[in-house]
Amino acid sequence: MSVEYDIENLTFDFSITPKGKRGICKALSPKPNFPEIVKIMKERALVDRDHTLLQYKGLSDTEQGKLKDNGAYVPAYFKEGIRRNDYLVRRSAITLDLDELTQEQFEWIISGRSEIWKWVFVCHSTRKHSRQFPRLRIVIPLKKAIPASLYEVVARYAACCVLQTKEESLDACD
Repeated sequence: MSVEYDIENLTFDFSITPKGKRGICKALSPKPNFPEIVKIMKERALVDRDHTLLQYKGLSDTEQGKLKDNGAYVPAYFKEGIRRNDYLVRRSAITLDLDELTQEQFEWIISGRSEIWKWVFVCHSTRKHSRQFPRLRIVIPLKKAIPASLYEVVARYAACCVLQTKEESLDACD
């Protein structure tokens, strides 16, 4: 089933976590539209370029965290600006982290064979992405924000559409 809507003009709940401040976030106001969200995601995805992947993986978890912390984004609204699940009010997009992909699964997704290609989505690799160990983050904007209580169900449905089988998809998605 295809749902038509004007993605360019929809606005979204979108919260930004400042660099080094993992537990707090600021809801953007006015709500950004889709092109603005893509711009924010590009800015937040640009992380340490001074280290090769091998050098980066050789660092401690703390050092890696400092280097990749460019602030975070969450397509959501949180009560009191506190980024924790018990403060989550609603989500404007589904976010899927795929950190355990095989090369074949990665190729399946980016080649356009995945069912997610029937939807609008934004996708980017993560800092530890490599040809041998591909990692992706997929963000699927929703036409309407959904309450926090429905997010897991909707996200699992979306996750089932990423790879060839539901089981394979659910295993790959966080």
